[in-house]
Amino acid sequence: MSVLAAFAERWGITYRLLSDEGSHAIRSLGLYNEHLAEQAAAHGVQAREHHYGVPYPGTFVLDEAGVIVDKWFEQSYRVRPSGAVTLEKVVGAGPAQAKVSAQSEANGIAARAWLADDSYRPYQQLLLHVVIEPAPGVHVYGDPIPDGYQALRIEIQSLEGLVVGPIELPTPATLVVPGLDDSFVGYERAIDVTIPFSINGRLGPVALGVSIVLQACDDTVCYPPAEIRLALPLDAEENIRD
Repeated sequence: MSVLAAFAERWGITYRLLSDEGSHAIRSLGLYNEHLAEQAAAHGVQAREHHYGVPYPGTFVLDEAGVIVDKWFEQSYRVRPSGAVTLEKVVGAGPAQAKVSAQSEANGIAARAWLADDSYRPYQQLLLHVVIEPAPGVHVYGDPIPDGYQALRIEIQSLEGLVVGPIELPTPATLVVPGLDDSFVGYERAIDVTIPFSINGRLGPVALGVSIVLQACDDTVCYPPAEIRLALPLDAEENIRD
């Protein structure tokens, strides 16, 4: 109990913490982590004696009555969602929750990228939001695209240790382009793309670079392919090892 009390005092934790000396409770619930050694080996390290006796790395979501309404688990104790990402999973998030953001525009297309976090810890899961909004009467092309045109593409610029999850665009709608016989699909309304990522290293403060490649057209003009670049600053924090 004294160890938990000291930990809570140091980190400003005001809610109750549960003590499970001997790991009896998590064993009875089937939550005792039997694969700690393999999880550590996957990251090239060896589990030490004091690492054992912990539950599987997971999160339980409780309602106001203390009833579990959701849960999820990770494959490794190292990889955990940030607090902001956990809240987003539970209650959702919008631009009002942005801690850092950047925006620009090109050829009638407004682009904005934002994060609900303004810092990262090594291996911490974060979520990048990219919002692309065509002006009225403007569209951008999607995939598949005929030769000679540019489909919408979002890329995250490389950083040492940066791991980016799948970048999944919404299904594009069929477009009718007057005067052209080719078949097109694309986007005429705003889309919000959520991209998971982590930085698996200690790089210090970084700028997360986002590249949006697109081709915009309206009823009279089809612009050349363009690239919108955005940069989001992230401070670095060390992992808590107490």
